Amino acid sequence: NIMATAYSALTSLLLEGNSKAATQQLADLSEGLQQLEPLNVQLMLQLAAPFARLAGGDASQLSITLGLVEKAQQLQPGNMQCVVEVALQQLMLDQPTAAIEGFEAALKLDELNMKAALGLTEAYLAAGRLEEAVQQLQFLPELLAASKAAGTLSIDASAAASGKTGFGFGGSSCRMAVNPAAVRRRSSRMSADDSLGNSFQLVAGRVSEVEQVQQEEPLLLYLRGMLAWKQGRQQDGLQQLQQFMELQLNSVEDLPYSLGLFVLMHASRMLGLLGMLLDSAGGDPRQPTDPPSPMLANCIRVLEMLSRYTHNHPE
Repeated sequence: NIMATAYSALTSLLLEGNSKAATQQLADLSEGLQQLEPLNVQLMLQLAAPFARLAGGDASQLSITLGLVEKAQQLQPGNMQCVVEVALQQLMLDQPTAAIEGFEAALKLDELNMKAALGLTEAYLAAGRLEEAVQQLQFLPELLAASKAAGTLSIDASAAASGKTGFGFGGSSCRMAVNPAAVRRRSSRMSADDSLGNSFQLVAGRVSEVEQVQQEEPLLLYLRGMLAWKQGRQQDGLQQLQQFMELQLNSVEDLPYSLGLFVLMHASRMLGLLGMLLDSAGGDPRQPTDPPSPMLANCIRVLEMLSRYTHNHPE
């Protein structure tokens, strides 16, 4: 039974903290899919995505989940969900160069694919290509607002499974993936389309709407926070990253405990971020009478909240 194997792997990983057993069960799950559902692309994606986001950088587990989504992509080469998921998992495997190529390929297929555009920004940050990340981030709020107004945006709380419309892929020498003209063309078409109704009309660049989207989207906070952190503006970055973590956890608070919850939460990203912040905070106070770092206290609080879902995860 495929789903029974999936939940056995989830139990081994989260309740028993047994990464080795979970890896074996994931391998069994992959084999079962190949035998029983060899053409079921959607099931491959649905099962690979949550375990990839729970792997915590475990290369053995990620190689299995990546193998599943690569198989799905082979079956449906033009399926944007497959193309983007492969790139996302390459990024999780610390392969930012391959991920950038994947996201750029996705944007060539669909210049307004939001999930690919957001992933590309994160991959630029991971690769240290900060100037290109800055260029991407300049147009993210505007495009998010345009996509929401069109009713085509489907961004999850973690960004890993974010929406279905996004940025243009430009061919300039700086390889800027965002095409602001495409964003404005889309916004103009939306405003002219009576079928969308007044509630879906938007003029691109309206500051209030852009700011509202920026406040609502946890991933945008994460990307801006990571950029600030990597630029040496740690206080600015810390504020946005802490907001991101709280929004991320709040967004899944009322969801049923299921595989889908872990796609939305993206625990691996949260754990990686907490590790980065804890490393910067240091350990014990400098003096016995000094209070602990506020950042350290916040990280501990987030870890406690995260453990409500991940329980005995090895990380």
